[in-house]
Amino acid sequence: MAEEIVSLGALIDQVNSTTEDPVERLASAARRAGDLSALGDQLIGHFVDTARVSGVSWAQIGQALGGVSKQAAQKRFSPDFSRFTARARHVMVGSEAIAVEHRHSYMGTEHILIALCGDPDSLAAKALDALGGPLAEIRDAATAALGPASPVQGKPRFTAKANAALSAALSEALNLNHNYIGTEHLLLGLLAGDQSDQDGSVAARLLAERDITYPAVRDNIVEQLSGYLRAQGK
Repeated sequence: MAEEIVSLGALIDQVNSTTEDPVERLASAARRAGDLSALGDQLIGHFVDTARVSGVSWAQIGQALGGVSKQAAQKRFSPDFSRFTARARHVMVGSEAIAVEHRHSYMGTEHILIALCGDPDSLAAKALDALGGPLAEIRDAATAALGPASPVQGKPRFTAKANAALSAALSEALNLNHNYIGTEHLLLGLLAGDQSDQDGSVAARLLAERDITYPAVRDNIVEQLSGYLRAQGK
């Protein structure tokens, strides 16, 4: 049997090295366990996306995951859009439409970025236009970065990087004390989702080329929201 990449002994040593307080050690161990669980989900999600792009059915994926039903597998690894605003849902629909138009079996961060540029009245589009516009040039650059057509097997699926961006969008919404996910959170998610990823995503790279950074976007979004609240007299 191959040696484990992360051993229990190594994890215990890491936790013990942080503090001598037993309660703090327990709290540190709980945080590390949560990180490992999230990392494991991302690992599985990556290969689920790879399998879907290769044409593997949900029934086959469920079998590979230990014999779970295809419905359970699809529910676990498909994004939940229940918290999305109407505009944000429109972006998701637009991302899929762009993928179908270009005969892609996947939806990446570049598809999301193009769709975000399609609603100039949204907070995300206003931030993009103000920080690195014109908006049309950002959309054209993202369109030019789209890959060639790929074998289409049913409905396009979000890539691992796109899923990471969507997860980051939820985190951004919670950090701003919002109970919804809007286009502004999606844009922040595109930039925040790859901060620890040396390879980065297509969207993050395109935005960086126009000097559109996470801090600048967040400041712009907060300013826009504050202006909206002032206009509402709140």
